[in-house]
Amino acid sequence: MDSRNADFYFKRGLAYSFSNDEEQAIADYDKVIELNPEHSSAYYNRGYSYQLSGNVDQAIADYTRAIEINPNNLDAYNNRGNLYKSSGNVEQAIVDYTQAIEIDPNYPFAYLNRGVSYANAGEVELAIADLERYLELDPNTQNREKVQEMLDKLKSQSAGE
Repeated sequence: MDSRNADFYFKRGLAYSFSNDEEQAIADYDKVIELNPEHSSAYYNRGYSYQLSGNVDQAIADYTRAIEINPNNLDAYNNRGNLYKSSGNVEQAIVDYTQAIEIDPNYPFAYLNRGVSYANAGEVELAIADLERYLELDPNTQNREKVQEMLDKLKSQSAGE
């Protein structure tokens, strides 16, 4: 393996991604993986490029491989959870968000995403707890108003039960 070439292709893949050229980014991440099959970040970034391209199954497969190589990749858990959630597999999404939170209890996006998933699953109290924690961790979020509205609705639901 020539790690310098793998680094070159990885960095060029990033540049293509930043330019929204996912097809070229995927080609470069393929080359990185060919040169270094244990390159977790190449799988993660290729998964993200597939996600942006709408190839959900391949994105999930790449996030899964990135996690197998690096079990502490909380972004891979979070992104895979987002794909599961958007595919209607809320239970698996919650599992992934929970794993991300176990890796880093101060990772706000996993709380936001898990809170929304709990709300969709009708787990009102758990949704409230996660959304409140999200706002604690990211008090200046641009989503604050939207999240607060969701919290208010959930709290009124909870009070009406």
